[in-house]
Amino acid sequence: MMAAKPRYATKAAIARLVQSVRDAGIDVDSRTIEASPDGTVRFEPAKLSAATASNFDSWEAKL
Repeated sequence: MMAAKPRYATKAAIARLVQSVRDAGIDVDSRTIEASPDGTVRFEPAKLSAATASNFDSWEAKL
């Protein structure tokens, strides 16, 4: 008996993830979404650069 063929996540599942991330105010591009053959869909936010540091981070750096 053959094993079941792995199935990627559906288009609807990926669309739900993208909409949820956008609703949270986070920009989404193709580099931040990962779909695995087992159906897992992951969101990996981009790393913050020094230019996007918060006011607290700027203040803390001056200490």
